[in-house]
Amino acid sequence: MLLACGPGLCAEGLDSICPSPDSVSLAKGSFRVSGAAIKYSSSLDGTAARAVSRLASRLSLVSGKASPVSCPVGLDEAVRSGSAKGLVFIIDEGLGDEEYAMDIQPRTAVIRAGGTPGILYSLQTIRQMLPEAIYEATPEQSRHRWTVPCCTLRDCPDTPQREIRADCASSWASPEELEALLERMARVKLNVLRLVIADDDCWRLQTSSEPSLAQVTAYREAGKTYSGDDIRLLSRQAADLGIRIVPEILFPASLLAELSIGELPSEVVGEVEALFGEKLTVLDGDEAGGVPEFRDVSAPEAIEAYAQRLWKAGSE
Repeated sequence: MLLACGPGLCAEGLDSICPSPDSVSLAKGSFRVSGAAIKYSSSLDGTAARAVSRLASRLSLVSGKASPVSCPVGLDEAVRSGSAKGLVFIIDEGLGDEEYAMDIQPRTAVIRAGGTPGILYSLQTIRQMLPEAIYEATPEQSRHRWTVPCCTLRDCPDTPQREIRADCASSWASPEELEALLERMARVKLNVLRLVIADDDCWRLQTSSEPSLAQVTAYREAGKTYSGDDIRLLSRQAADLGIRIVPEILFPASLLAELSIGELPSEVVGEVEALFGEKLTVLDGDEAGGVPEFRDVSAPEAIEAYAQRLWKAGSE
């Protein structure tokens, strides 16, 4: 017998899902993910396939049991006929791009998504249904039951752009801290990071077209600038997590005047946009106040509460 769960989910593993899904129906039993065969359809793109493989690798590490991953021929037909076994990921064109649905039974867990974002969100939901040790660097394998409750689940965000801002001009964050912030964002399905790299008298990004901008900041702040390689690595990580990084600046008027540069050179703007793959936004004070800032991951509850409000329009 299926038990419908409302906003306060009532089974171990389900109450950890953030943001809370649209609907969940709980069933008896559980699906053991440790050692389960993980399969994905050939309709998944490279980003989604790599994300599934990362989950398999992580499960193998934390549980001590290998989770083989494959892309078998005829998987979609096997799902339709009911003969598929293991943890299965497929694309369902009847769902929205960010929408996903789960049907978890004792021997088979089928995850359908309308597109790559839905696959990525479903993977985060599976992680949240597992013991917290799934996120630990060196978990004790024998201490945990690597199962998820049997249920059917469906979810889709109301708000397509769920963004936060990290003002790294006024308060430096290392590349490692930004990597951790991206991981935290992905866990709660935020998908845009607005990264402020300059303000009135600070410019964090090293550029070959006007190196003096970052050199002044590096001299004043003991080298606290980002190289092109730093940004390329962050951008690749963000893309794998389904997150866009949008570069932003508060116009560096004092710094430009100090260097006797009249206007921000167009070559610098082009270099920034090429590195990020996004248009550079020049903020004024009002625009900068429109998106909340999270410079680090020291307050995960605040990020989770914010993500919940964005996921469902009008939710408290």
